Amino acid sequence: MYQLADYVNAKVGDLAGNAGQIGEARLLLMASLMIADELMEARAGVQSGEPGGQEMLQVRDAQNEAAAADLDALASRIEDIAERLKPS
Repeated sequence: MYQLADYVNAKVGDLAGNAGQIGEARLLLMASLMIADELMEARAGVQSGEPGGQEMLQVRDAQNEAAAADLDALASRIEDIAERLKPS
């Protein structure tokens, strides 16, 4: 699970380096879209009969499920922080 969180964190870090600080929510959204794109490429490879494609797809599916759960947890944390920062 930590490998997946590290993978998502690396994607977010790459995006932040390239796009600047555009907000955590947008960085997380863009990272999730990039990971989804990688999944689609892997699926296309499986359908075209690429060697090792099925195994790669299974690994990516597991990674994406865990990454989605991590993104949900991060989004909840961000929402909690934003709620606490609202003026009373």
